[in-house]
Amino acid sequence: MLNVLPGRDSTVGLPVADDIGLSIKSQELYGDDPVGSEMHLAAWHAAQWRFLKGLAGDNIKDLGFLPGIIIEGHEWKFVATTWKKGKTKLFSSLSLGSTTTELGVYRIFASLKVLGTWVMLFFWP
Repeated sequence: MLNVLPGRDSTVGLPVADDIGLSIKSQELYGDDPVGSEMHLAAWHAAQWRFLKGLAGDNIKDLGFLPGIIIEGHEWKFVATTWKKGKTKLFSSLSLGSTTTELGVYRIFASLKVLGTWVMLFFWP
């Protein structure tokens, strides 16, 4: 199947051989527009939704959303996109935590664990 689908990761072995289930956009805090990060990630997701629509057809509605993380300096934020009638809608941005505190780092780890589980149980199957 890897040879048939264009744009797929040709790496053999799980989990890196599967489609991208979680997009992460990192950006330096200084001089960059935070809205630009969200729009950049939304553009990635729009392309991914179109690809998935081509594979799954109308069953794409069963996926619900695509998750993403934006890292700006020390702050980590969760974003999600949905697909409806050929349009990608961005929902932004929920704070996951900050690397400036121990509690913030634990929150980030916990969030990554939840998102990783979601990818393995709902996105990849």
